[in-house]
Amino acid sequence: CELFEDLRMLPHMSMNFADFYRLLRFRTRELAEPIFALFEPVDHRVPYLSIIGPMVVMSDQHYISRVSLLFSMFDFNSQGLLNRAEFFIAARSLLRGCAIFWQ
Repeated sequence: CELFEDLRMLPHMSMNFADFYRLLRFRTRELAEPIFALFEPVDHRVPYLSIIGPMVVMSDQHYISRVSLLFSMFDFNSQGLLNRAEFFIAARSLLRGCAIFWQ
């Protein structure tokens, strides 16, 4: 996923409004601002895994493609399995993001 590769280049696991606006390719700043605010920024940053994870879950990709992409997003050490910390980060990010998307 091109977007995920761009996100991996960010120095933090979060993004500021400028990154959010640019990477998600919003048409207008006025459209992006309230959506960014939904994620309750801390120090003007939001965790990108809570945004991108739910987008993958809700995408129209085949099931196996979605699972494969989600797995690669959260397998931080590239060992081919999720350790306990990675699993909890994945669960928290997906649940938090989905709750925001579906409120």
